[in-house]
Amino acid sequence: MLEDSGARLALTTTAAADRLPADVPRLALDDLPAEHAALPAHAPDVALDPDDLLYICYTSGSTGRPKGVAVTHRNTLRLTHGLTELAVTRDDVFLFFASTAFDASTFEIWTPLTHGARIAVCPPGPATPADIGAVIDGAGVTVAFLTTQLLNTIVDTEPRRLAGLRALISGGEAHSVPHVRRLRAALPDTVFHNGYGPTETTVFATTHAVTGPLDRATSVPIGLPIGDTGAYVLDATLRPVPQGVVGELYLSGPGLARGYVDRPGPTAERFVACPFGPPGARMYRTGDLVRWNADGVIEYVGRGDQQVKIRGFRIELGEIERALGEHPAVARAAVLAREVGPGDKRLVAYVVPATGTDAPDAAELRRHLATTLPDYMLPGRYVTLAALPLKPNGKLDAGALPAPDPAAATEGSREPRTPRERVLCEVLAEVLGTTAVGVDDDFFDLGGDSLKAIKVVNGAARAGLTLSLADVFQHRTAEALAGAAAEADGALRRRLTGELGDDTDLLGPVLAIRPTGSRPPLFCVHGGLGFSLPFATLAEHLDADVPIYGFQATGIAEPEPLPTDIGAVAEDYLAKLRRIQPEGPYHLLGWSYGAMVAHEMAVRLEAAGESVAFLANLDGYPDDAEGADPSDEEFLADFLEQTGHSGADVPELTVTAVSAFLRRDDSPLAALEPETVRRLIAVMRNNVELFQRFTPGRFGGAMTLFVAGHGLGEHERALKAKSWEAHVGGDVAVHTVPCGHQEMLRPGPAAEIGRAVDRALAANRP
Repeated sequence: MLEDSGARLALTTTAAADRLPADVPRLALDDLPAEHAALPAHAPDVALDPDDLLYICYTSGSTGRPKGVAVTHRNTLRLTHGLTELAVTRDDVFLFFASTAFDASTFEIWTPLTHGARIAVCPPGPATPADIGAVIDGAGVTVAFLTTQLLNTIVDTEPRRLAGLRALISGGEAHSVPHVRRLRAALPDTVFHNGYGPTETTVFATTHAVTGPLDRATSVPIGLPIGDTGAYVLDATLRPVPQGVVGELYLSGPGLARGYVDRPGPTAERFVACPFGPPGARMYRTGDLVRWNADGVIEYVGRGDQQVKIRGFRIELGEIERALGEHPAVARAAVLAREVGPGDKRLVAYVVPATGTDAPDAAELRRHLATTLPDYMLPGRYVTLAALPLKPNGKLDAGALPAPDPAAATEGSREPRTPRERVLCEVLAEVLGTTAVGVDDDFFDLGGDSLKAIKVVNGAARAGLTLSLADVFQHRTAEALAGAAAEADGALRRRLTGELGDDTDLLGPVLAIRPTGSRPPLFCVHGGLGFSLPFATLAEHLDADVPIYGFQATGIAEPEPLPTDIGAVAEDYLAKLRRIQPEGPYHLLGWSYGAMVAHEMAVRLEAAGESVAFLANLDGYPDDAEGADPSDEEFLADFLEQTGHSGADVPELTVTAVSAFLRRDDSPLAALEPETVRRLIAVMRNNVELFQRFTPGRFGGAMTLFVAGHGLGEHERALKAKSWEAHVGGDVAVHTVPCGHQEMLRPGPAAEIGRAVDRALAANRP
C-alpha cells in the first residue's frame, strides 16, 4: 500500500483498510472496475536474474566527476532482508522522505514493500521538524531514516516531534555524542540505530543500536555488518590491524555494487580483490578510518581524506570535532587544516553555539579540548558561526567555511609597551604566521611548537636579542621573554661553561633544552644521527620543574676524531653529566642508537655505586644494526625526517641540495653549511659501526621501553621486549606507540611518550 500524506490518499486492499486512520480516503484495489478482473493475476513473465541491474545512483561528485553506482537486485535484497535488528512487520509504516536520487530512498521504498509494510510519503518541498512530526503522527509512521545533520537540527529544536517512532535510523556523517544523548533522553521509547554505508555497498553496510549509556563515549559506534557483509579493518598492506588500532575499512559480500558505470579506472581503484574470500571475491575500499573498540564493534574515526598531517603527525579531524561537540555550549563543530603559509598548516575550529547559550571563547574551548586531546590536536584558531554551511545533500560544505581573521591576539591581551616587547611580539607573529600577538598571549596556545620555538630564538637574534631555546619553553609570552632577553643583555644569563659550550649552540656537545628547574634533570641521548634537537618535543609534556639536557655527538660542530666504541661515548657523556648533576639519582633516556649508550651509562653509573632511578628506551634493541649499511641518501633522508621534513621534500638527496633546502625552508638548522652536513653523515656512519660492534652489559634496575608499534603484531612487539631480558635485571615496562621508528619524536608520538615519562618521573619523587 502506498499512502500519500500530502493528498491524504491511500492505495490498499479491503483487508488492510481497517489499519488506516479513519480520516484517510482509500481506494481498495480489490474493488476495481470489472474490466480489470480479466487481467492476469500472476506476476509478469519477465526473465530476471538476481545480478541484473536494478538502478543506478550517482554519487555527489564532491571529489570530482559524479560516478554512477550500478546496484543489482541481489544488492538490494541484502539490504531489505539484512536489517534483522529492525524486526520489520506488516504493521510498520515507513517514512518516504528522501529524494529518489539519494540512495536512502532504496531503504525507504523496498524495505517496507518486501515485508508487506506501508509507506507514508512526505509532501514535496522543504520540511520543518513540525512538518515531519505531522506526517509521523498523521500516518502513524513507526520507522524513519533521517540524515545526521537533519536529525541534529530536530534534536536542537523539537525532538519530541519524533516521539511516534519505534525505530529511528540516521547516517550520512559521524554522529555527535551530545546530540544522541539528548535524543535518547527525549525519546526513551524510540530505538536509535546508527546506520553506516557508502552508496557502493547499497545504503547500509553496518548498523549499531544505541542502547547502553554514553556517559564516557567519545563517538557513536557504527556497529557490526548486516546480512552476510564482510567488514575488515586493514593497514596499508591489507593486513588486519589489532583491536584498538586505526585502519581503513574494507567491505565485502552481497551488498557490493557492480562498480561505476563506464568508469573502469575508478572501479578498479575502489573495488579490489578480497584476500579473505573465495577466488574472484571483491571488497570495497571505503576510505574511512575505523577501529574495533573494546566492545568488539566498529568505531568510526574519520575519513582517510580528512586525515591531515600537522607538525609531522597525522590527525583525524573528526576526533577534534567530536571533542568540541562535547562542550555544553557547542551545538555543532567542524575543523579544517588551513594553510597559512607555504607548507604551514594550522587547525581551525568552526563552532555553532547551542541554542540559548553565549558563544564560548577560544580560551575556554582550548581548555575543554586539552582535557581529552594532546596539544598537537588543539586548534590554533576558533571561528563562531550561526550555522555550518551545507551542500544540497545535507553534508558539510567545507569549501564555504570562511578563512579566520589573521589577527591572532587574544581578546584582552595587552599591546607591547617597551621596545623589547614590541620586537618579540613581531617575532612571534612572524613565526606563527599571524598579524598580531599581544604581550600576554601564550606562544604554545597560539600554535607554537618546539621547532617554531627555535625559529623564535633565531628571529630574536636577528633583532639583536639573545634568547635560548629553554627560554621559549619557560617564558611563553612576549612579556616574559622580554624579561629573559633583558637579563641576557645584562650578561647575567647563566651559561654552561667549558667544553659544554653555551646553551644557544644547536650543535654543541650538550643542548640545554631546559636548564632550569629544581627536580633531577632528564638526560637524553641522541639517535644515530647524533644531535638532540628532536628531544625538544618532550619539553612540552614534562613538568616545567624538570630540566632537560641532550648530549650531542662529537664531530658534528667541529672536525674531531670520532669515538671508537660505545663505551668511550658513554664515558664522555658521563663526564658531562656529572658536571651538570654531580650526584644521583639519575634519569636517562635514549633513542635507537642512543638507547644503547644510555643503557651503558646506566651500567657504569650502577657499577660506580650511583643510583639510576629511571632508564627509558625509545625503540632501541641490541641487534638492531645487524647487517645495516645505509647509503648517504638514506642518512640524509633520516636526517630530514628528524628535523620535521621528508626526504620527498628534496628532489635530489645530496649534501648540497639538502643544505640549500634547509636555508630555503627557513629551517631551525638553516645555518648548516655543506661541510657540516658532510661531517654529520660521517658521524651517522660511525654510529652505525659502533652499534654493530656493541654488546650491552647488564643493568640491575628496571627499563621503560617505548616500542614503535606501526606495522607490528603482538608477537613481534613481545620479541622486541624479550631481546632486553638478558641485559636488564628489573622489569621491562613496555609502552606501544602508534608510529614508525623515525617518528618517535614527532609531536604526536612525543606527546604520548612525554606524558608517560612525566608520570614515571613523578612516581620517583621522594
